[in-house]
Amino acid sequence: MSQSRLTELTWRQVRRAGERGIALLPVGSQEQHAGHLPMGTDTLLVEEVVDRALDLLDREVPGSPESA
Repeated sequence: MSQSRLTELTWRQVRRAGERGIALLPVGSQEQHAGHLPMGTDTLLVEEVVDRALDLLDREVPGSPESA
């Protein structure tokens, strides 16, 4: 399976990828999670969900972590 992360592509590669398929855009908030977890916990979790979805899709899909 071939995957691409949006943050690692040029704009031309993004355009070509968009013409061929779908994009998954993981979005997670930046917030406190007590004193033992990082601020980006929500983003890390949603990135894992997208990675697993990509494995199930078995196709090339650009993805990028974006935080709210």
